[in-house]
Amino acid sequence: MASSTSSSDTCPRCGAVRLPGRSVCIQCGMDLNSAAEFIRRRQDQAAQDSRVRMIKLAVAAVVVLAVVAGGWWLYSRLTAPGPNPALAYPVSRAKLVRTFFYDISTNDNTRLHQAFELLALSTRKKYQAHEARVWQKMENLNRYLAGIFGPRWINDFVLHVSTASGRSKYVVEIATEQFHVHIVREWPPAGHAASGAVRHYGILRVRELSLSGGGASQAAQASRDVLGNLIGNKAAANDVSGIHAAFSDADAGQPWQIKQRLLPTVERPRAAGVRQCIYQLWPVRHDPTVRLVLKRIVHNPQYAADLQHAAAGVLSGHVMQATLIANQVTDTH
Repeated sequence: MASSTSSSDTCPRCGAVRLPGRSVCIQCGMDLNSAAEFIRRRQDQAAQDSRVRMIKLAVAAVVVLAVVAGGWWLYSRLTAPGPNPALAYPVSRAKLVRTFFYDISTNDNTRLHQAFELLALSTRKKYQAHEARVWQKMENLNRYLAGIFGPRWINDFVLHVSTASGRSKYVVEIATEQFHVHIVREWPPAGHAASGAVRHYGILRVRELSLSGGGASQAAQASRDVLGNLIGNKAAANDVSGIHAAFSDADAGQPWQIKQRLLPTVERPRAAGVRQCIYQLWPVRHDPTVRLVLKRIVHNPQYAADLQHAAAGVLSGHVMQATLIANQVTDTH
């Protein structure tokens, strides 16, 4: 039976059989007397290589873990729902309404955008693509109120809350003007279980502030800006506005629509179409704001005598029907 050859009988470098009495390997020429040192160095190198491999594996594992964790975080951020827009609304209905009207009074684009953001989510969605037109409507309202009550009309802001019908109604008073504000709860949603959640509110609509349309209004304002700013002819700019008010039948149905269309022109003694606009106030001659403006005209010497006569006639309710019809008044009662 053949016996196994021990490691001391072979060359540690090439494995060749060590011949008796020889100190040099016959195959690789290694000095066999230093075999122990060679084996030790090789074991040390193997141990070092093993440590390097372990370090590399550990680093690779950390990198992979970091990539996986980063990818999961990014995925979570991309797929996570955004902040709930309903929670950005005020929790006080009184503050909501006051802030809305204050933003309009500044006539600043940033503030007008903030006012737009206070509109209910459903209203914002409806007008999102035409927000600039909504701004124009708000600017027109500010111009209307500033013309009658001065640029600081917001100082006359008074909010009345009525619960007579079992449902809160919010009415804003600016001197002789009234605005009926409809408010909706944005959070928690309707039907949500009462859990003590803080309620947030948005403005569904203001009855006396139409947000629809606005194209004609923007066109008239653009013409006025061109004439007033580019060529410096403010009289011509006022003529554009006056002619538009006197001969446009847009938004002429409701009393507040008639007032907001006509009064800005009526307040300018030399505006084109002012006489016709005075007579077209006939259907709303009993309105407190209309009466306030007509009285100013009657006692203001800057108005021509025929304009004062027209204002006095509308104020007293004594104007010939033929005169009203000639001035395009359709409701002569």
